[in-house]
Amino acid sequence: MGGTEYNIPKNAGVAYTCGSQIAYVLHQARLHCFVSTGELSIPASLRSRIASMHFGANRPPAQT
Repeated sequence: MGGTEYNIPKNAGVAYTCGSQIAYVLHQARLHCFVSTGELSIPASLRSRIASMHFGANRPPAQT
């Protein structure tokens, strides 16, 4: 399977880059990055929160 798993402390509010995707996580979560695809596996309970941060007013600037 492979990939890299990140353990994020509660309220860390840090950014993790996984391929071309960036996830900002404000609550405890575990992200698994599949290096070959750059895909983030995110717990369902956090998907809507992360999506709102990606596509909402607080989304991070695009990186090139």
